[in-house]
Amino acid sequence: MFPAARVPRSGITIQTNEHFTKRRHSGLGIASCIAGIAIGFVMLGLFLSAHAVRETAAKPGVETTPIAYFVALSVVAAFVLNLVAIGLGIAGLLQKDRKRVFAILGTITSLLALVGAIAILIIANTQQSS
Repeated sequence: MFPAARVPRSGITIQTNEHFTKRRHSGLGIASCIAGIAIGFVMLGLFLSAHAVRETAAKPGVETTPIAYFVALSVVAAFVLNLVAIGLGIAGLLQKDRKRVFAILGTITSLLALVGAIAILIIANTQQSS
């Protein structure tokens, strides 16, 4: 019924049940969760920075500063890293014999960060055109 396992040096044979062995957390899920939370905060900071740069550049006679280009490039990089975090979460969900808690949390936080960033961009563009 259960496979036999020998305990080293004791000579005792015990029955083990593979179904009740402890499953470990998915490493991909943990990475996705950490990345999703971190990228969410980074995107929030970048959007606040972009708003501050836009306010200073809105004055007459002020040219676009290099910091504006850096912030814009950083937002694009954060979007790409967020897509990677979503991919890690999905990969963590597909792992067998692993706990999926962090993979679910990572996928959800990454999707929320992505949806929130897109919503902020839409709101900013509608306010800018008005």
